[in-house]
Amino acid sequence: MELLHAEGQQIAVVKCRGEPMCRLSLAAPEADQDGARRLLADKARQWIWEYLNRSKQA
Repeated sequence: MELLHAEGQQIAVVKCRGEPMCRLSLAAPEADQDGARRLLADKARQWIWEYLNRSKQA
């Protein structure tokens, strides 16, 4: 997961083998980067779980 900052938003880029799979964002002040990282990591884990389960159902 790569973390980017853009005008009051923290953006996580979830990658698989170096290829971007998903972008997740969170409105958070620059000063709270650690909190934003934890929340985005949770969102990324949830997205990965849903993605993997979606693949099994198809």
